[in-house]
Amino acid sequence: MPGQPELKIILDERQQAEQARLAGNEGRARVHARRAAGWAIGESARRRGEDPGTPNAYRLLEWFASDPALSETLREAARRLTVHITPDHALPHEDDPLRDADTIIKGCLPDLAAQLADDPSD
Repeated sequence: MPGQPELKIILDERQQAEQARLAGNEGRARVHARRAAGWAIGESARRRGEDPGTPNAYRLLEWFASDPALSETLREAARRLTVHITPDHALPHEDDPLRDADTIIKGCLPDLAAQLADDPSD
């Protein structure tokens, strides 16, 4: 089935995000969450026959965040995943990057929702 390798990559990145968090490495968790969300955006665009124009997960998040056809919830989650950390290595907001990634993945690829790690918001 087309897209299967990409789906595995998305799930692997999301799992690595969870593992990094459990290991106490929140920065690495955010990187993996961002990649998982970006790859989900790219895969969703390809399924719709669109060409997002980049294979870069960060750029895909920026592209996604600027799409006025999307819900504000999805666009805000993408924006938060592209926010730069402060000089003291903190995020300038309280939102959870793994939850933001899950929101994007579920919104873009609902068929993956059941395969994501347990989400306390559900």
